[in-house]
Amino acid sequence: MANYFRVEDGTEILRSEYEKSETEQRLKALVVEDNEEMRATVCDILAENGYDVESACNGVDGLKVFERALPDIVVTDIMMPEKEGIETILELRRLCNDVKIVAMSGGGRTGNLSFLEMAKSLGADRVLSKPFLPSQLLNLVEDLVLSDPSMCEEAA
Repeated sequence: MANYFRVEDGTEILRSEYEKSETEQRLKALVVEDNEEMRATVCDILAENGYDVESACNGVDGLKVFERALPDIVVTDIMMPEKEGIETILELRRLCNDVKIVAMSGGGRTGNLSFLEMAKSLGADRVLSKPFLPSQLLNLVEDLVLSDPSMCEEAA
């Protein structure tokens, strides 16, 4: 029985699994989205896949949450009130060049340049067009995690 550990409810689990869960550090994500339903959906997708998630309804609040929570990954909408996504991305890059940023948008153009192309050129690591499948979001986020060895160490 030395390889097992009894938890409070009487269940026995492998000691190595218990120790792993106690020391495992989850990556933190921030979702900045003005649409409440979309924000909840993105938060749920990330939380269900092991991320600690915080959220904000616009760029102003998002930057405040960022400075408090210091997330590893930010998923931000582009078109938002108060401070839109492009401004938010620029400010995030000024605050922390290492944070991974996914910009998402349902459309919109400025001249010949789409907002997502603009977001990518101004600091977003990945872009995602709405509507999207949960797997598309997860693939982008996981690709960012895997591309940065230091994030892989944090998540291990």
